[in-house]
Amino acid sequence: MKRFLCLFLACILCCCGLCGCSKGDDAFVYAVSGTPDTLDPQLADSDVERILAVNLFEGLFRLDAQGEAVPAACESWSVSKDGLTWTFTLREGLFYQTDPEEENAQPVPVTAQDYAFGLQRLFAAGGNSPYRQSFLDLAGAAAIAAGEAAPETLGAYALNDRTLMLRLVAPDENLPRRLCCAGAMPCNREFYEATDGTYGLEPDTVLCNGLFRLTLWSAENGVTMRRTIPQEGLVNRVRLLPYEALRTEGALTAADRLAQQLTDGEFIPGVPQDAGSPVFCVQTLQMVINCRDALLANRNIRAGLASVLYRSLPEELPEGWSTAQGLVPGSVGFGVKSWRDTAGSLLNAALPDDGAQAYRQGLTELGKVKLSGVTVLVPDTEEWHSLYAAVTLGWQQQLSAFFSVQYLPEAEILSKVRAGDYDIAFLSTRTAQDDVPAALAAYTQASTGNLTGYADAGFESLLGEARTAATLQQKQQLLREAELLLLGSWSVTPIVTTAEHFAMAPGFGGVAASPFGPVLDFAAAATGQSI
Repeated sequence: MKRFLCLFLACILCCCGLCGCSKGDDAFVYAVSGTPDTLDPQLADSDVERILAVNLFEGLFRLDAQGEAVPAACESWSVSKDGLTWTFTLREGLFYQTDPEEENAQPVPVTAQDYAFGLQRLFAAGGNSPYRQSFLDLAGAAAIAAGEAAPETLGAYALNDRTLMLRLVAPDENLPRRLCCAGAMPCNREFYEATDGTYGLEPDTVLCNGLFRLTLWSAENGVTMRRTIPQEGLVNRVRLLPYEALRTEGALTAADRLAQQLTDGEFIPGVPQDAGSPVFCVQTLQMVINCRDALLANRNIRAGLASVLYRSLPEELPEGWSTAQGLVPGSVGFGVKSWRDTAGSLLNAALPDDGAQAYRQGLTELGKVKLSGVTVLVPDTEEWHSLYAAVTLGWQQQLSAFFSVQYLPEAEILSKVRAGDYDIAFLSTRTAQDDVPAALAAYTQASTGNLTGYADAGFESLLGEARTAATLQQKQQLLREAELLLLGSWSVTPIVTTAEHFAMAPGFGGVAASPFGPVLDFAAAATGQSI
């Protein structure tokens, strides 16, 4: 450990002067929201943690640059006729990384049991893995999550060192895509238990098996990864810098950072001029209402506000913005299509016919003539100012609702909302997983992403039934009912969704960019004139 810490400190000293500009540097630089709290992939819950997980670890599958699931540690697989049993064969010669400075280090093999244990950890007692919802269709998962069975009973079994079997309760042809996520990475049980609760909290309390190794973890300078076996023509070093470490004056947009060569890749709002670049829709601008507030807990009040808001939107929205059709944005898939193409626009179906009448009914139920003391938090940007101007005009004209407004940085608004210190807030949210149940599960009572205090046993029951539905059609119907139920609560109202694309500096290519998280996989990232 001392040898590793010496190397670690040396890396920090060498890198301290390199932050803030990628020009003249051989690394691929990407800006992230902060530094990781953990290297444990089963707990990866921020952009930097997810990116580290898919590069420091190797799952059974990975997403390629076209967004397709391709084999990684998995050599081959088969599916039973009923679609419920998947059997995977690992490649030969898989090992965890060892410290290059440690003499006579004994290689630790990666086995099928490690992948089974990684999935079991998602359902550990008292666990808070953000990936639990994505794997509730594994046999036994529901009983384990309810505390009725042990994690070892999960339908994830090692038949031998190289053969893993997964049992599902319902067929799912998209299982390989789900197995690309951080939560499905391997975990060596013996090593994990030896860390005695510190797994992933330090570089030497985690075993990684990916194509990259961690060489820097600094609060000031972010994290740096190097390819374990450098290859000519590929990106061999990646630096994930916190926005603060870019050391710029004033707030910069993603496009500004890329244009000023502060970064080498960015998710940029809007549709690219290059028709070959994929366009993603994973971010939703929404209104959230604090259901814990005695006045705003009234459903008719919320329904009136939401209805008038939605029907007061300006006809012309900024480039890349489009009117929301539901809580799940357009890029989240379902079967071979997107969820929005499958479920259609549910927002119109949920809106009351007469928002003003619903609002007046709510006032009557509260014994009020008007609401007072309500403050609305709005992000302090030109686009939000324009959007809220149209909304508040609608509220005033149709509801005689006059509220105070505070324009704040969106990060400050999010902090207040998480603390429950708000009445009504406007903010943007990014869907973290390409999975409809997981996207909706962000609004369950146990989720840390539930910002409104909304709780409904019927909603949670529908999500649970959807995970165990026997057919895709039954799953679709249950999920549609769940989204409609959540929309009808009006605790959260989607307003618009935004389009974005991943742009890179000249000379780079091959980065597998997933907007969910977001996550970047550098396995095939290339650099040089040949791109």
